Amino acid sequence: MKSALFVAVAASAALLSLHAGEAEDRLKAAVAKLTDASGYTWISTTDISGAPMRLSPTTGKVEKGGFMVLSTEAFGSEIEVVRKGTNAVVKTDDGWMTAAELPQPNFGGGGVPNMGAMMGRRLLSSKPPGEEVDSLLRRLGPLKAEGDVLSGEFTEEGAKEYLKESRRGRSFAEPKSAKGGIRFWLKDGVVSKSELNLDTEMETPQGSMSLNSKTTTEIKDVGTTKVRVAPEALKKLGL
Repeated sequence: MKSALFVAVAASAALLSLHAGEAEDRLKAAVAKLTDASGYTWISTTDISGAPMRLSPTTGKVEKGGFMVLSTEAFGSEIEVVRKGTNAVVKTDDGWMTAAELPQPNFGGGGVPNMGAMMGRRLLSSKPPGEEVDSLLRRLGPLKAEGDVLSGEFTEEGAKEYLKESRRGRSFAEPKSAKGGIRFWLKDGVVSKSELNLDTEMETPQGSMSLNSKTTTEIKDVGTTKVRVAPEALKKLGL
């Protein structure tokens, strides 16, 4: 009896592992179709409960082997990033700047934080959705599929690593704990939408802080997107 039960449990575990592998293969194939397209557009919206400010949506456009342009608003100002390869420039109220020229946000320095610089650095650390999935997969447990919706949960270490990577270049307290997951929607074999949820607890000088964030990304105009770059940005990039 025990032997039969063991065999049944082992078979069930093997079946779940097979399904998880199939879901991951589907996601990788859907991402490959996205990144192989001539270009695409996406809009990301992040809602953070418990945060002192609300982030504006970010719009991104990318062409294969060409430019990526990201734009958002912060405190009435438009902030834009133009990137080609490893070179990038940021447009702020003070004009176009390289990452090295961008002022530090000045958190905790006794002055008023430079929110434009903070948002500029946030955009500089962003990746197009096709590239983002690779770093996410390394930090997720087994994927599962329900029709054209694929989902997975972060490991705790994976959630912390993802937070650190996504906040690179910005000053935030280290997370005490983090958990969450992500869902991907597929349409015609291509990733069309994702929803990432994270619950984080951090220790700050003011005490413990709990945050819940939800980032929804919708992808459109796959294969028809064209990227236009401002002449001032091209000049700053040396192109």
